[in-house]
Amino acid sequence: MNWEQVLKNIGAMTGLLALTLAWLIQALWMRVEADKRGMQGWLWAFIGIITPPVGLFVFLFWRVRYPVRAEVAERDAVFKEMAERKVTYYQILQEKDLAESEKPLTPEEQQASIAAALEAESRPFRNEY
Repeated sequence: MNWEQVLKNIGAMTGLLALTLAWLIQALWMRVEADKRGMQGWLWAFIGIITPPVGLFVFLFWRVRYPVRAEVAERDAVFKEMAERKVTYYQILQEKDLAESEKPLTPEEQQASIAAALEAESRPFRNEY
């Protein structure tokens, strides 16, 4: 058995696997980024799979025309704040509601709000657009 040839084959297979993985990750990233901007994500993922390097460069130039949607930017800001402050999503939303209403909640209302938030957090997520 020629060990040198075996090692070359393993190296070639590893390289091919790494390129394939990078290719698929690029297509998935293009889909997520397109969805954030209100573009058709499935179409851009398909373009990314069919024409890997060219499709990526076309997407990078094309996406400049579409800004990130406001609700996505707001959600990302809340997630960033969650990571920085180590609090839950519902606590941040409660604080924003309090700041907007400027009327402090009674202890009973706070308990009811926390109970509703915990109940909502325990429900399974459904993507309903």
